[in-house]
Amino acid sequence: MALWFQVVRWKNLLSTGNAFTEIRLDTTSSTLIVGKNGDGKSTIGDAICLALFGKPFRKVKKHQLINSINGGGTEVEIEFIGHNKKQYKVRRGLKPDIFEIIEDGIILDQDAAAKDYQALLENTIIKLNFKSFTQIVFLGSAGFVPFMQLSRPLRGEIIEDLLDITIFSTMNGLLKDRIISNKNLISLKKQELSAAKRLFDVYTEQQRLDSLRSSNEIEECVSNITLHSDKKLQLNHLLLAQESDVYNILSKLTDESKDIESMKTLEQYLINLKKKRTKLKSGITFFESTKDCPTCKQDISSDFCRDRIVENNTSLDKLVSGEETLNKAIDDLAIKLNVYEDFRTKLSVANGECDATKNLIRDEDTSIRILKKKLEDLNAPKNTDISEKIIEANASIISIDLEYANALKDKEVLEVSSVILKDDGIKSRIIRQYIPVINQLVGKYLAALDFFVSFELNESFDEVIRSRYRDEFSYESFSEGEKMRIDLAILFTWRAISKLKNSANTNLLILDEVFDASLDAAGCEEFLKLIHSLEDCSVFVISHKTDILVDKFRNIIKFEKQNNFSRIAA
Repeated sequence: MALWFQVVRWKNLLSTGNAFTEIRLDTTSSTLIVGKNGDGKSTIGDAICLALFGKPFRKVKKHQLINSINGGGTEVEIEFIGHNKKQYKVRRGLKPDIFEIIEDGIILDQDAAAKDYQALLENTIIKLNFKSFTQIVFLGSAGFVPFMQLSRPLRGEIIEDLLDITIFSTMNGLLKDRIISNKNLISLKKQELSAAKRLFDVYTEQQRLDSLRSSNEIEECVSNITLHSDKKLQLNHLLLAQESDVYNILSKLTDESKDIESMKTLEQYLINLKKKRTKLKSGITFFESTKDCPTCKQDISSDFCRDRIVENNTSLDKLVSGEETLNKAIDDLAIKLNVYEDFRTKLSVANGECDATKNLIRDEDTSIRILKKKLEDLNAPKNTDISEKIIEANASIISIDLEYANALKDKEVLEVSSVILKDDGIKSRIIRQYIPVINQLVGKYLAALDFFVSFELNESFDEVIRSRYRDEFSYESFSEGEKMRIDLAILFTWRAISKLKNSANTNLLILDEVFDASLDAAGCEEFLKLIHSLEDCSVFVISHKTDILVDKFRNIIKFEKQNNFSRIAA
C-alpha cells in the first residue's frame, strides 16, 4: 500500500496570511504552479516538510517561517492514507507550538516526548526520514541536495531506507549494546571467579598454615622477603640505567621532524623543477616544429625560433644542474633519515628492556606482598571455622564458574550475529541483489531523457560514469544540464525501487524550478513525456516558464500577492 497524500493546507507561513491556503495532492496527475518571484510558489514544499518533519524543505530558520506581519499563528496540516490504509492528519503550529497526529479521527497519545512522538511518525506511520523523503518526493533548485552530492554514509542510509533494510542497522545497534553488556558481564564474572579462587586459596593456605605453622616457616618467610627486597633494589638500579639510555637515544631524534619537513620541501622543489623542465622542452619542440603563429597565422622567423630555442636550452641546462644538486641533497638527507630509523630501532629495544625490568620489579613486589601476607597469617591465631569457609568458597566458585560459562556461550552467539549484521553481511547481500536493478533503472531513465551515458553504482555506493567516446567521468565532470538529467534519473529510480519494495512508495512528486534551471528545450520535452507516463502519481511542477508549459499540464495553480500576503489567484 502506497503512502497516499491527499491535501496540504497552511496559514501564517512565510508570506501567507491568516487564511488557510489549501492544495489537493491527489486529484490531478500533473499540476503547474506559477507566479512571480516571492509570490509563495515554493511554500508548498516547506509546508509539507514542516508538517511531516518539523522543518522546512528549504534552508530557512524556524523563526523565519512565521509570517512577519502577523507574528504568530503559523499552522500547517497534511492529510494522507498510511501504509496500513488508515486515515491520518498531522498538524503542527508555531506560536503557539502544536504537534498532533490524528489516526482515524483520534489523536494519538501525546504523553511521550516530542522526539519520541516524531519517531513514531517517521518510523511507524510514514516509514521515511527527512533525507529519504526529499530524495524520492522533491527535486528543487534550493534546499535539495542531489543523491550524487551526498556523502557515502548518507547514500547508504537512503538506499537502506528504500530497500526497507534499516531494521538490520537497528538490530546491529541493539546488538552492539548487547555485546558491550556481555563483555562487561564476562569481565565481571572473570573478576568474581578470580576473587573466589583467591579466597579459596587463602582459606586453604590458612588451614595449612594453622596445622604446619612453626618458627622455621616464619624464619624462612622473613629470609625470602629480604632476598626479594634485595633483588628489587638491584632491578631499580638497572631500570635507572636503562631509562638513561632511552633519554640519550631520544636526544638524538630531536631534529628528525625538521629533517622530514626539509625532505618534503626538497622533493617539492624537485617536482617544480621537473614541471619547468617539461614546459621548456615543450617550448623547444614548439619552436622547432612550428613555422606559422597558431593565433595570427603569420610566419615566425627562423631567427626568432632559433633565439627562443637557444634561450630555452640555456634555461633547461640550468634546471638540469639544479635537479642534480637537489637530488644530491635529497640523497644526503635520506641517509640521515635512515640513521634516525636506526635510532628508532634502538629506542624500541631500549623501551622493551625498560618494560621487561618494570615487569620484574612488579613480580618482586607481588612476591614480597604475598610473603608479607603469609608472614601475617603465620603469626595470626588459628581459625576454628576455616573448614566451613573453604566449603562456602568452593560453592561460590562453582556457581560463578557456571555463570561465566553461560556468558561465554552468549558471546559466541553474539559474535555470529555480529558477523551477520555487519555492513558486509546480510545487508550487503540484499544490496548486491538490487544494485544491478538500480543501475538498469538509472540507465533506462537517462535514455528516456535523451542522455546516453553508462551509469553504475557499486556496493559502496560510489558511482562509475562513462560517456560514449569519452573517458570515465565523475558526476562533477558534467555540465549543470547533464547533472540535472542524472539527478532526475536517480529520483525516478528511487521512486521505482520504492514502488517495487513498497517501502517508501508515494503518490507525490514535487519539482521546483527544474525547467527553469538547467534543462534545455529538448531535455524539457523528454522530461515532460517521462512525468506524464507516471502512474498513480500527482506531479507538481513549480516554474516561471508559463509560456512554454501552460498547455502541457492538466491543472494550473497561480500564486499572487495581495496586500503583501500570498494567496492562490481566483
